[in-house]
Amino acid sequence: MAWSERGSGEAIVLLHGYLGSSHVWGEFGKMLSGGGRVISIDLPGHGDSAVFDRVHTMEQMATRVALLLERVGAGRVLLAGHSLGGYVALAIADLFPDMLRGIVLFHSHPFPENAGAVKRRAREISVIASGKKRLIYPANVEMMFSTHNVPYMQDALNTLNRIAAETPDDGIVAMLRGMVVRPSRLALVESGRIPLLWILGRHDRYIDYTTMTDSVSLPASATLVTLYSSGHVGFIEQPDESLRAIRQFSGSLAPG
Repeated sequence: MAWSERGSGEAIVLLHGYLGSSHVWGEFGKMLSGGGRVISIDLPGHGDSAVFDRVHTMEQMATRVALLLERVGAGRVLLAGHSLGGYVALAIADLFPDMLRGIVLFHSHPFPENAGAVKRRAREISVIASGKKRLIYPANVEMMFSTHNVPYMQDALNTLNRIAAETPDDGIVAMLRGMVVRPSRLALVESGRIPLLWILGRHDRYIDYTTMTDSVSLPASATLVTLYSSGHVGFIEQPDESLRAIRQFSGSLAPG
């Protein structure tokens, strides 16, 4: 497991999304470290972290992240997961709740894959297994941005494409297989056992905003923040608003 850290104080842990690495946080991670200790982790099979199995389940990855945080003495942390990273964050909340001050679901959700998503994952696995990953990731990366942001954020697009291109094929396939078998954690989110900040983009092309917000009954311990000019990567599209939301949420939590 590869990881890096900067800053000091209460720990905030960043988990990237599918086809990403800890480098996706870029300038946002630097800004966030001005208010605490920021630990950025490469999930298994992504970035500089090794592939460890044919299938990377959310529970297996949660256990490895938890062991890493224990080893580095992170204490009780605020865990922020983007997209896939949010699925891992929820698995950690399920398995190791005492490690957490709170959770940030960053363009993520608590639901399992639906039938359409399972079919898309199977197609992606087939294409990647044939050595043609390049046919998939450029379109996937562009879909992360709202349509009106794409023309203005080419540098960010190029960075995310480079990270995706460098992600090993077997790591992507193991992650896809793990996402297909992940369970629902809606009951965990709605229980309110762990304070939650849910950040969604109004123009997210992966997660339909209205469908998602209508499908979850948030408890009193949860806060929803809507980024009205963002798609699926609000920490790039609206970094100041995202930073403010996380800092306010972190300040409302009991210390670690």
